[in-house]
Amino acid sequence: TSSQTPAGSPAWLFYAYLALLVWLPLPLASARPWAAAIMELWVFALAAAWLWLYARQRVSLTPVLAKTRAVLWFLAAWLVYGLVQILPMPSDLVEFISPKTFELHAALGVPGAGHASGWLTLSIDPYASDVAWLKSLAYVLIFVLTLLFVDSRRRVRQLAYVLVYSALFQA
Repeated sequence: TSSQTPAGSPAWLFYAYLALLVWLPLPLASARPWAAAIMELWVFALAAAWLWLYARQRVSLTPVLAKTRAVLWFLAAWLVYGLVQILPMPSDLVEFISPKTFELHAALGVPGAGHASGWLTLSIDPYASDVAWLKSLAYVLIFVLTLLFVDSRRRVRQLAYVLVYSALFQA
């Protein structure tokens, strides 16, 4: 059909992605917490929609995605590293992995820091680490969605026009 490219990514999904790219820099580059939350929800919704279509075999992986496998593994490892920082783990394990972190948790009076049965994170500020991890996941997904959605010369041209016109409008 005319609303799909050879890789099968629907036009509506691509246009929702373009709208995201236009919107991202508008509310102070999504630097405010509310703007970052909207960006993350938008990205996660796009990714979920694409995954739903993929599970129903209505879209397929693009060749360029396969060519970037090494980069994707690096980004996945980076996300896992960040996730390890925020996952609660037994305080004994935290003390073994990072004695300084354990000492800081104990000095700050974090619940669980003084007990062998307590649970702690490797992060000294788990809330900030959670926020940073979700934002990082969203940025990685934007990269992956670009590889999935921009799958033809026509879409590359559309993306370029949207970015240039958006930049001119916002300048």
